[in-house]
Amino acid sequence: MLGRDRHAYATLTLSLSLGCAAGAASDVMHGAATGEGEVSSGGVEATETSGDSVTMGPPLTPTDVQARAGATQIVVTWMPSVLGDPPDTVHVLLDDSEVAAIAAPAESATLDGLTPATVHRVSVVAENAGGRSEPSSELRVVTAFDPSAFPGTRLWLDADDASSFTLVADDRVSAWWDKSGRDNHAYQGLDSLMPQRVEGARAGRATVRFDDAYVTTSDVVQLREKDAGYTVFGVVMNTTEDGISGNEGRGGILLGNFGDNTPNVGIELHEDRVLRQWWDVRDQPGLPSAGNTGDVRFPDPRPEQSAFAILLFYRDGAAAKLGAAVDGELATELDDEGPLLSVTSPFRIGADYRPSPLAVSWNGDIAELLVFDRLLDADERLRLHEYLADKWSIALQ
Repeated sequence: MLGRDRHAYATLTLSLSLGCAAGAASDVMHGAATGEGEVSSGGVEATETSGDSVTMGPPLTPTDVQARAGATQIVVTWMPSVLGDPPDTVHVLLDDSEVAAIAAPAESATLDGLTPATVHRVSVVAENAGGRSEPSSELRVVTAFDPSAFPGTRLWLDADDASSFTLVADDRVSAWWDKSGRDNHAYQGLDSLMPQRVEGARAGRATVRFDDAYVTTSDVVQLREKDAGYTVFGVVMNTTEDGISGNEGRGGILLGNFGDNTPNVGIELHEDRVLRQWWDVRDQPGLPSAGNTGDVRFPDPRPEQSAFAILLFYRDGAAAKLGAAVDGELATELDDEGPLLSVTSPFRIGADYRPSPLAVSWNGDIAELLVFDRLLDADERLRLHEYLADKWSIALQ
């Protein structure tokens, strides 16, 4: 399957100041030697000579330290300082613990067996017979998401993964491949209703732009079928000025199950930029005829126009609660008195079931979407917030 188990890598770069004048540094980089045991580095000596004995000094801190993270590993690279005595070994520190000792002249280390979607701190220390250098400044590195580490992953759409798409003219999306392992791929067969993949739309990464467009998954994704609840993460940007799009004064549909004369479940942006999780029962035997809506109102309405945000929606089946957060800050939690529903209508992203211009459409971008068929615990939600914030350059509240 295209796009499955391919994870974007993020590169963080740290350049350490050598504390010397530009001219002196240039001389050193070009290897200008002035005598035995010395380099032209503005008076910095590599060794001390006394008679026939030579005393080695400790190496200086490695430079150009970089870290590239996958789901379960981090690759760390560095350059030995061109000043001072050379190192024999470089020690790699992960969260203040030494986890690798790499013999020179190697300049990289691979740290395996890590937990996906987890924040780490990485630094390096050089060592020789003369002692140890100061540690490099710490890099903050977040490992990538892996659905195998989050049971209950039902859908994972990643706009930045170019291999996750089938595109037609003008980068219109005819298929967006699910990376969850469930094969819930999303399709749109009509050119006029296809969203568009836009390169570099957010933090140098691609997003999918919806403008009276939508995609439908190949399998029904249930949101209210189980007592286990659900969790939805979305990195989105909405461009409607007041939140109203389509008819009936309703806002843009982010996702949900939609069909005529069937139970509907959805998440949408309403007027006054209110985000809403709701269910709607259409005269189903044995169920209330009137639907229930659960508005999630934010003190500072988000997402703001042209601004990306990390949205979290969840249903706690055990406590019968609906909750939501924006950029990691819990906005509200309210009682959920609705029944469990087993829907058969398609799961759509970007609009409900009606044709344009009646459809209630999402106007804006979707960068990443994660749907789980259970309530994630607090630690899991925190890890996903940090993973998404790091990947899409969004500050958490």
